[in-house]
Amino acid sequence: MRNILRCTVPLVGLWAAAVAYGHEEIVHLRISDTAYRYLVSEDPSRPRLDDILRIIPGAELEDAGFRPLFHFLPPLNQPAQIIQFIGPTGPVFVPLPPYNTTCSSVQWAFFENALCQLHLVGATAPFPSLTNGHTWHAATASADSSTGVPTRRSWDHLGYVIHLLQDLTSPAHTRNDDHLSFAVFDWHQGDLDPFEMVNKRAFPGAPLAGSPFGAPDPATFTEAEQFFTALRAFTASKFFSNDTVFASDLAGPCISSGGEGIGSVCTWDPTYFYADCLSSDDPSCHGDRRKVARKGIAYHLRGSAHAHIDSVIAREQFAVLGRIAASYTVAFVRFFAPKLDLEIEPREAGGVVSARAGIIDCGFERTLCSELILNGTEVALDVAENPGYKFTSWEGDCSGSEKRFSLIVNKDVKCKAVFGEEPELTVVLTGAGSVSSIPPGINCGASGSSCTAHFPVGSLVTLTARESDGTVFAGWSQGCEGDSLVTSINLNSDTTCEANFAGRMLLTVSKEGTGSGAVVSDPSGIDCGAACSSQTAAFGGSVRLTASADFGSVFKQWGGQCEGTSNTVTVELSVNKACTVEFDQPPAIRLAPFGMQSLSDGPFLIEVINNIGWIVLAPQDITVTLLREVVSPCRGVLFSSNRTITVPQGQSSIAALDAAGRDPLCNTSPTRTEWTVRGATMGGGPLDLSDVRIQELFVSISR
Repeated sequence: MRNILRCTVPLVGLWAAAVAYGHEEIVHLRISDTAYRYLVSEDPSRPRLDDILRIIPGAELEDAGFRPLFHFLPPLNQPAQIIQFIGPTGPVFVPLPPYNTTCSSVQWAFFENALCQLHLVGATAPFPSLTNGHTWHAATASADSSTGVPTRRSWDHLGYVIHLLQDLTSPAHTRNDDHLSFAVFDWHQGDLDPFEMVNKRAFPGAPLAGSPFGAPDPATFTEAEQFFTALRAFTASKFFSNDTVFASDLAGPCISSGGEGIGSVCTWDPTYFYADCLSSDDPSCHGDRRKVARKGIAYHLRGSAHAHIDSVIAREQFAVLGRIAASYTVAFVRFFAPKLDLEIEPREAGGVVSARAGIIDCGFERTLCSELILNGTEVALDVAENPGYKFTSWEGDCSGSEKRFSLIVNKDVKCKAVFGEEPELTVVLTGAGSVSSIPPGINCGASGSSCTAHFPVGSLVTLTARESDGTVFAGWSQGCEGDSLVTSINLNSDTTCEANFAGRMLLTVSKEGTGSGAVVSDPSGIDCGAACSSQTAAFGGSVRLTASADFGSVFKQWGGQCEGTSNTVTVELSVNKACTVEFDQPPAIRLAPFGMQSLSDGPFLIEVINNIGWIVLAPQDITVTLLREVVSPCRGVLFSSNRTITVPQGQSSIAALDAAGRDPLCNTSPTRTEWTVRGATMGGGPLDLSDVRIQELFVSISR
């Protein structure tokens, strides 16, 4: 690109020519256009493709004015140059004062406000001084400060930086060699670089992923400068340019630790190449089937081992290097602003929103699901759930199950927010009351007559009903069942449960009878035990009463507004009601003593007992019927008769049994009087003597 300095016009004209003419714009334009078209075809969903298109003008305009003077890496620093052009009688060689620059192309691209100067040897001051306004920093600083999303101005700046990156696939730029392109010099000078005149109508091949032609894989780079340093090292080590110095007659590039230039001591490195051989019989091919330079006119005229690149070589180099340049351009665009892609599964389940507004707002009917973000920007993504769904996990480049995921975007990233369905549970209240759930979600009553909540599929949800003053829980219906205040349901689909509450009515239970016992209710409220003679509680709907007799007592019957002789009864409460429950201690009788007795064992009593054999007071007069038989020891039964004896109310026994005298016909043997209880009555009804031992109902008295 130093062709503008290789003429003999005054310096003022020199600078004017530089401003007016740039020599590689078309090639850079076509490389950038190829890279852009590749992005459009291979990555059509990439956001802001219209903005990315703006890199193409910048990639072209970087070659305008004085800017090309700072495109070399390392900086230009060579001895006196010779301009060659065709005169009337042949080539003319004009010496030009040596010059150098104060910054390299990497500094020109990355150093913010770097002041780069051109030095002409022998001049009293640098001329001119330039500050680059189209740096990497300018591109990143132009992004939206609130989101990190590149603006159109960002892409304008980046195009200039991309030009400098593409330059590093030019051997002349990387090897610090001169190259010209004025058409008047096109007898060989205009074709000595793959970016020059001979390839201005050529498009590079499609970009390649990975390591194109063995170049370092740009996907592994973590800093923007790595694109420049890696590409320069690859090009400089594998390709050569016009005037690359050869050692003696060796047909290969010069490698020397002492630098490159006339008089350097060089050795040939056989690993250098720039393209495959055209054919196996190509005279410039060696055994490794790599084409090397042929020595051109510069070699013969200067007497030094300078390489010459002709149009065939330049085209072959461009077939490789142009494609590498396009590949690195695509990778550099992706590195500058990686793509953040969001996917919702299923789409209607919820959404993802970036904590910083304007980056991502993705969900059903919300379409901002993909965005380009400056490399190194930290983004926090928040999940929002729609009714009926619950967020379960992140997939892809995001991970975990927390609703917020933060990441630093330094490459193309794709994240998926996965949701699971959550069935809807609806609780409807009939009457005044409330219902809550475990796990939390349902809490209705005071706020309204129904409420809904969503739970994961298969959840065990426990509902608890709570009565209000004046109402009682009357049971569950629809999707729930039972009369208990607490019920559970396995939720696998949308379900409605109805909690029924009824107005409270008063139920009074009183105990009667000679016995004792307890009464309890279901639902709870009545619990009348030993110390309780009557109890009142409020209920709604139906109440089940259960009577339990104490030991020694028996349940007899229900009374009042309850009826029945079963120990359980159901009361329907639509008005206040009162019920009685009767427990008895049913009396029985026995003889004491009983069995075979003598008269001296008396007195002989009729005792009043209860059903467990304890002596009790007769609740009423008890009339006992007995069979009295007098038995002679020698003649048998002398006579028999029935006799009734009454135990007065309030007494526990009566001594009313006697014994007959001796039978004179039996000498001195005693006579026996046998008493057998035939039955007993009280209040007109018979007593149940089935629990009295049979032997206690008989006595034989000897006299």
